[in-house]
Amino acid sequence: MSQRSHARRGDKGTLPRTDPVAVQGRLALERGRVLPRGPRPDERPPYACPPSLARAALAPGLALALAGPAAAQTIPELEWPLLGGTLELYGQINRGVLVYDDGRQTEVYPFVDAANSNSRIGLRFEKDFRTWSFENVYEIGYDPYSTGRVNVVDDSISDQEWQLQKSNIRRIDFIFHFAQFGDLSVGQGGMATDGVAERDLSGTGLVASSALADSASGQLFRFTGAGGPGSISGVSVGDAFANFDGSRRVRVRYDTPRFAGFGVSASYGRDLLNDSRAVREQNLFDASLSYVGGFGDFALQGATGMALRDDNDARYLASATTLHKPTGLNLTLAGGLTEGEASFVYTKVGITRDLVSWGSTSFSVDYYTGDDVNLDAGAGITSSSSDSYGLAVVQKIDAANLEVYATYRNYDYSDNSADYSDGDAVFTGVRFRF
Repeated sequence: MSQRSHARRGDKGTLPRTDPVAVQGRLALERGRVLPRGPRPDERPPYACPPSLARAALAPGLALALAGPAAAQTIPELEWPLLGGTLELYGQINRGVLVYDDGRQTEVYPFVDAANSNSRIGLRFEKDFRTWSFENVYEIGYDPYSTGRVNVVDDSISDQEWQLQKSNIRRIDFIFHFAQFGDLSVGQGGMATDGVAERDLSGTGLVASSALADSASGQLFRFTGAGGPGSISGVSVGDAFANFDGSRRVRVRYDTPRFAGFGVSASYGRDLLNDSRAVREQNLFDASLSYVGGFGDFALQGATGMALRDDNDARYLASATTLHKPTGLNLTLAGGLTEGEASFVYTKVGITRDLVSWGSTSFSVDYYTGDDVNLDAGAGITSSSSDSYGLAVVQKIDAANLEVYATYRNYDYSDNSADYSDGDAVFTGVRFRF
């Protein structure tokens, strides 16, 4: 399989898996039933972890035990010759168990799809010509029961959500690769700022990145004060935590060749798959500058970009990550702000080691702080503060294309209109890629 095929299997970025930087760490990965009342937040000892959250942390060990025999096998690549080129079938299944405690009650969501990097399937056709090559990609995601949607109010799946919709379309992309002039992409795919806020060599980007809301983004914060003690608010984790990263849209995009590790990207597009006519007619302009390289024993990636909209909702974002290859120690930074003065800063430190023969083991701890990420004049929210810290571990099982992961995360949100309990999430799962 060509490097271009591997480069586009992930959620974000364009690094091939065979690139020495990408081998160390991929770019971050491109959205119930009511239980009896538990103790209130002030009835728990400080920093106590609910028992159900602690039990959920044992799930990766079970998954590793079950996956052990598979590690001795090799997963074949699904590709066939066609019209002088190659047709490839690829995809991934990413499911897990989410345990979420909102300060008053704890819910368990079994076999839920991970919004961090949802399940998907795609077809890719590639053909080389004399001085250029052509690539055509069709990709859909399918996650009717997702961490991006389930919460204590509603963890059911409607008939409509079972069906394929326009929102399931991830890519319909026609890409022309020119060695001397760069790449031209036309169709539904990543804008120029897609992945700019998520450069990550930690090895835990699958479940812990600047897009840290994804593990529980559908969950709702619970009031503790004037809003009505113990009642559910309308503010979700996804509302309160954002990294302003770029999206996939119907666009024209150009990527220059890399010079000394640096590359420039620019795109123009529209959100033509949106149901709102006003949104579909809005012009979108993105541009970014990225770097892939390093020096000595250090691998380094970085990117910065800006996204402009007709409604003057400009966004500016950046990220950088470095890996010390002999020790596996790594550092990741990200930040962004909007024209409306919302902002965030994200920091992560981690280590990747070969503790077992199956594949690398990565650990990380991170922290996020955001100001005015969630503003809602209609609800009287004119200022807000968002803080989160988390721990993550990812174990790769290379021969079986598996990644077993677990994360614990605390979500702390406040605004001028009310007081809220913290949310605590434990998410464990397995991603299989083919």
